[in-house]
Order: sequence, then C-alpha cells, then structure tokens
Amino acid sequence: MRSIDRLRLNTLLRDEETKFRLEHPKSHDLYQRARQSMQGGVPMLWMIRWAGTFPVFVKKAKGVHLTDLDGNSYIDFCLGDTGAMTGHSPKATFKAIKAQAGKGITFMLPTGRCHLGGGRTSTPFWITILAIYPDSHRCQSFCHPHGSTYYKSAKNTGV
Repeated sequence: MRSIDRLRLNTLLRDEETKFRLEHPKSHDLYQRARQSMQGGVPMLWMIRWAGTFPVFVKKAKGVHLTDLDGNSYIDFCLGDTGAMTGHSPKATFKAIKAQAGKGITFMLPTGRCHLGGGRTSTPFWITILAIYPDSHRCQSFCHPHGSTYYKSAKNTGV
C-alpha cells in the first residue's frame, strides 16, 4: 500500500492558502483588523470554522447568492436562520422592515399589535413572516416549535 506524501500534502495546502489570500485581499485585511477587537476576528467563533485560514466577509446577499468584499460571488448553501425560509433580503420582507423602521423598531411599551403575539410587547417574528407570506407552510417548522398551531392561530386572527 502506498503511503501519503505528507510533505507534498503540506505544500499543496500552503499553495491553496496563498491562492485564497490573494483572491480575497479585502477579507484578509479586514480579518487581521477584526482580530484586534473581536475574539477570533469574527462576531461568533463558529464563523472561523470553515476551510481556509480566515473567513470571507460578506458585502451583500440576495436570494441564495452572496458577494464578498472582494467581489467574489457564491451560492449560499448554508442559508442560516431566516435565510433558510425566504432567501437573503426578499422584497416583501425588506418592504415590511422598511415600513416598520419608520415607525420604530424597539419599544418598552405595548404596541397596537401586541395582542397578535399573545401579550408580548412586539410582534413575534413568526407572525411577521406569516403576515408577509400567508401561505408559507414552511414557516411552521422554522418559526416556532409549535408552528402549525401558531400558523392556524395567525390565520384565524386575520394576520
């Protein structure tokens, strides 16, 4: 049986890391600066547990596509959290957030819509999504562990 040439393997790895750094100079520079103010150079440590010696930094995202600071485009197969439900920056969500931001986004008092959230002081995320995407059955599994119950409740209240 043939053995693995560790020296060759290390050389290939170093070559790929150098190529990655050259193709992502803005992300590399930002990562070096960010390490001075954030542990690991990122907001959450899991963000550095990707292939490569530093993460790429996102400039923008739309649907399933994202673009890093260096202009490289990717298909986002991770689509974490809310992106998994609707993609990045869907028009309806952007429009709803923009409209609400003009009215205020954090309150320490109840709003006129708090009854929709079971007495909470602001509208829960799952109700907001159901209001924007009323036929989105996918929200049932993502928004709340009891999503189907809340989905029916939201539909019955006219959200």
